[in-house]
Amino acid sequence: MTDTKWLKVKAACQYTGVSERTLREWLRRGLRHARPLGGAILIRPEWLDEFICQYEVKTQNLEAIANEIVRGL
Repeated sequence: MTDTKWLKVKAACQYTGVSERTLREWLRRGLRHARPLGGAILIRPEWLDEFICQYEVKTQNLEAIANEIVRGL
């Protein structure tokens, strides 16, 4: 049997460094989680990592965005 680590909402907030309000918004936006019948919201750390990586901005993308903004001025 595999030992799977599950985080409750407050622990997930500490893991990611975000507020509970932000984490609950992520849940509404599709962050994977489990909720046993009548139980607390449970989130695996790797699900948090995957969700956060979707929004990672690469350096070259950041430069392109900055250039586009400057051209618009």
